[in-house]
Amino acid sequence: MKKSLLSGFSIGLLLFGVVSSANADVLTFDDTSYQGTYWGDLDAGYGGFNWSNNFDVYYGPGISSAYDAGTVSGDYAAFNSYGVDVSVASGTFDWTGAWFNDPHNNTLLSISGLAGGVELYSTDLQLSYASPIWFQADWIGIDTIAFNVVESDWFTMDDFTFNESQSVAEPTTLTLLGLGLTFLGFSKRKKTA
Repeated sequence: MKKSLLSGFSIGLLLFGVVSSANADVLTFDDTSYQGTYWGDLDAGYGGFNWSNNFDVYYGPGISSAYDAGTVSGDYAAFNSYGVDVSVASGTFDWTGAWFNDPHNNTLLSISGLAGGVELYSTDLQLSYASPIWFQADWIGIDTIAFNVVESDWFTMDDFTFNESQSVAEPTTLTLLGLGLTFLGFSKRKKTA
């Protein structure tokens, strides 16, 4: 009984992990409507988000090697044109993280995660010229991310990784839980019979 309970629990955890990780989405910025060789506006609603003005998309090889370094996957990434502060908002979501780069010099990037106008998370990232770094946010239950730069500097962002916030158990999780309980019930019944 203990072995079947342990194996059933292990299988359930494995399946739960597979289902949970399958929900993550990655925005690479390679599939926007802008497919030029310099830079252009980021699509309104790209990836289901509201991107503030001056949150644009660029073609790395077309601008400079420093911008090209910021394109971690593919040839396109997002950046704050004109060196202004920008933000991204949506319904409640969880932000896993993203790659960041400074295409001009070394700058300090302040990032805040908000929910209903209240700051829940904040961090300062020291960016290095043409050297992308991964920021592992793991921010849960936010609706806005604000990006603030020092002295009107630029930053690039690629592989914006997120998932919709799971405030209640999703149907797949409930189904797996039900199947696991059914399995345990049958295995217990079989042992007593």
